[in-house]
Amino acid sequence: MNKNVIIAILIIIIIAVVGIFGFGLLDGKTGTQINFVSGDHIKNGESVTVELKDSNGKAITNQIVNFTYNENNKAEKFSVYTDSQGKAYLNFAGEKEGQYEISASYGGNDTLKPCTASQKITVVKGNATETPTESNSTASTMEYNKKSEGSTQTYYDAELGLYYDGNGKVIGGQHDGANIYELREHPPFEAEEGEFV
Repeated sequence: MNKNVIIAILIIIIIAVVGIFGFGLLDGKTGTQINFVSGDHIKNGESVTVELKDSNGKAITNQIVNFTYNENNKAEKFSVYTDSQGKAYLNFAGEKEGQYEISASYGGNDTLKPCTASQKITVVKGNATETPTESNSTASTMEYNKKSEGSTQTYYDAELGLYYDGNGKVIGGQHDGANIYELREHPPFEAEEGEFV
């Protein structure tokens, strides 16, 4: 082959690779990061706290953070909105002592990239001496463990947009009376007419 043809092919390949790589970085979305800001040893009644920030260090508010960890070989999932400081809380209540790998993820949106972080948390003996954080940015493992039977406490699943009681029963709306844990496993989807199926 002619030396000039080989050089031309190499230049085309280099331009294509640079172009593909460059477009991947220039998607117009801002990078994000999740940081665990609570300690790695907690007692029941204390919260695992994460902070969602953009690549400039600015807190990202009113966005869903999903917490996931395994207990007894079953994934436990919680979704909460970040507060005005970009923080989301998962209050541990009624959990067994031991080590848990907690994952916190953010799915991104039209202007922000997704991100994930994980940390090993050890639940130690004893109960918290301070009052746990209570806000719209808090989920509790208590309702998932169904230890609050007969409770009038109401919880909110931000991902599904549903309120439910301590027994996992959905309160109001189209799914009134349904089991929140079953809906998490098999989320409803919206049909073309705007009805959930």
